Amino acid sequence: MREKKLLAVLLCALLLLCACGEKTHVFRAADLGMSKAKVAKTESQNYDFASDELLLYNTTMFDYDAEVYYYFTDDALTGAECRFPIGERTINDDMERFAEIAALLTAQYGEPVDADFRRFLTSDESEKTDPDNLLIYRNVLEYYLEWDGSGYTATLLLNYKDAQVTLLYAVAKA
Repeated sequence: MREKKLLAVLLCALLLLCACGEKTHVFRAADLGMSKAKVAKTESQNYDFASDELLLYNTTMFDYDAEVYYYFTDDALTGAECRFPIGERTINDDMERFAEIAALLTAQYGEPVDADFRRFLTSDESEKTDPDNLLIYRNVLEYYLEWDGSGYTATLLLNYKDAQVTLLYAVAKA
């Protein structure tokens, strides 16, 4: 009888230990649903701008300069995004950076559920070119990856249009 009690205690301790294992945060050190005050504590610096619905940080992410935005509804984190400023770089540099960040996000979230490297940004079917081309059409190029998690969707987007480049990583409630 004593052995069964000891076994039950050890089993409970093991289950508790497994339940308290290391948690992966959805975005940086934050999780969706956190209050603005808790999110602010996860950052190592003071925010650059704040409102009821937003916290903005000029910081780094993945060793790149970044603007990090946290979005709130009723003081609960509902989404976050990271915009990587584009400096004196070529589109090839940005495609390499996209691939590097995609590998880091795949390590965190698993394999993407959607990958589109030939997305046309026009809805006019007559304007589409051969989809086997790299898709530089009217100076438009878009690389897109998406991951689905438990209650959230993560997106990585590289968009090049008319010499304006956007590299964006975002997480939002699903």
